[in-house]
Amino acid sequence: MNADDISINIVNYNNIQFLQNCIKSIYENTKKINFSILIIDNFSSDNSIELIEKTFPTIKIIRNNKNIGFAKAQNTGFDKVDSRYILILNPDTLILDNSIEKMVLFLDRNPEAGIVGPIILNPDKSNQCTGITYPNNVNLLSETLFLDRFFPNNRIFGKHKKTFEPYRDTKQVDYLQGSCLMIRKKVIEEIGIFDEDFFMYFEETDFCYRAKRKGWSITRLGDCSIIHFGGGETGYYDEFRLLQYTRSLILFYKKHYSITAVLALKVILSLRNITRLILWLLIGLTLRNRRKESKSRLKGYFKSFKLLLD
Repeated sequence: MNADDISINIVNYNNIQFLQNCIKSIYENTKKINFSILIIDNFSSDNSIELIEKTFPTIKIIRNNKNIGFAKAQNTGFDKVDSRYILILNPDTLILDNSIEKMVLFLDRNPEAGIVGPIILNPDKSNQCTGITYPNNVNLLSETLFLDRFFPNNRIFGKHKKTFEPYRDTKQVDYLQGSCLMIRKKVIEEIGIFDEDFFMYFEETDFCYRAKRKGWSITRLGDCSIIHFGGGETGYYDEFRLLQYTRSLILFYKKHYSITAVLALKVILSLRNITRLILWLLIGLTLRNRRKESKSRLKGYFKSFKLLLD
């Protein structure tokens, strides 16, 4: 395998506590193939890039003069590499089980496969949502009304929760989590790059949706795994993340679904905002150690009402 057959592209923004260990895990678990690492930095201020330059001087780095978002940053990276495969990897991850080598081998053996990804684990090795179905109003409504929690085994209401259950099977899915996915370069050449209208969240959903419509398969590999620190319940949605999540979800619906589905989504999100405002107000009033989180969430849910009027 040539040195440029696989490029590992990492978008970084103030991830000094994770980035170095992420890179170490790549080298420790990737011995049988040649690869390059490209870091696209979104104007970090925590000296994370200076640390990487000192510790790993051969790694290529692109420095942006502002935070341009995940999708646009990855697109910048696409323009700088010439490889058969590109691994999109979050800095708050650890590679396990020689997973990069296994993903490359799978793509080599399956020319119809366009995108592959590993099992994604929390730091305690419990499952994160990995093999995912496209967002739909039934799942969103069940989450909004907590039906997925009250009826986790229900065929309809519990469907989304089942994506978190322990599994180690290889399976074709609708889309994969953007914290780690390997893309065949031909897919990018055929469907285009990430949609930069998605500043944060759902950019990988949109990308996989477009790839699948062109006939490429998307596969979660059961013998590959990574740890993702940012996707667990320990990291809460602050005001900024809530607004970006809501904005990107609406954008995905407008781009791919009917007007009726978009209108129904806005009704569900309005209901979500009302129920969560009540819930987090009560949490903030009763739990002192959650007041900072409560305040941030309350601001986010309140401000997101404006997004529903567009």
